[in-house]
Amino acid sequence: MLASNRFVEAVDFLSPEIPQGSGSTNEATWTPTLLESVIANYGLEQPIEAVDWRYRVAPLTDDLLPAFEKHLDIDFDMWEAVTVDGSRLAGAIHADMPLIYEDGPGMSDCTARFMFKHHADGQMSLVLLDIHVL
Repeated sequence: MLASNRFVEAVDFLSPEIPQGSGSTNEATWTPTLLESVIANYGLEQPIEAVDWRYRVAPLTDDLLPAFEKHLDIDFDMWEAVTVDGSRLAGAIHADMPLIYEDGPGMSDCTARFMFKHHADGQMSLVLLDIHVL
């Protein structure tokens, strides 16, 4: 979705809240514009003055897929965190993002961090904590 600039669909796929203090922004919820901005600015909400380049997510091609999979970390251990609003979060996904640089696509050290949110009906949703440089 993100490689096709489908930010509305990407945000609709997520649980929209941003846990307080997660890192990328002080906003309370992800919006398509905020998600696009944080990606374009390499994990920051606002651009860095000296940097004119705006990053975009690169498609996962056969060349990028092995590096993406190598740096994908999925933790299904059922440890649990409780957020300030009482939401129960568990597990974690850390995914280094394939980005388009000035000289072409490549893997980045800009990482998207997710957790799973428990719902009262037994369902779970995916929460994007932040996108940042690890």
